[in-house]
Amino acid sequence: MAYKLITSKEGLKYLENNKKHLQDFSRKLHIPSGYSTIYEMNNGEILLFNPSSGDEYPGFIFDGYQSFKKCYDADFFPIPEKNMTC
Repeated sequence: MAYKLITSKEGLKYLENNKKHLQDFSRKLHIPSGYSTIYEMNNGEILLFNPSSGDEYPGFIFDGYQSFKKCYDADFFPIPEKNMTC
């Protein structure tokens, strides 16, 4: 799978487990809405989530830049309907 759906709580834990901090966000990668922050992990994965939202807000771990770019270019991030928020 090119991505894994996660929660904000899991995103924070993933940063911690990978020895990253909130201030380590990517300064070159952004999504148009600005509702999420992007982190480039040392292993090549891309973490996209909103660290300041509730614990269950959806986010993604992409297996690499190309997987992230496919969603970005299509302007579609596959959040299941049950996980969508306003």
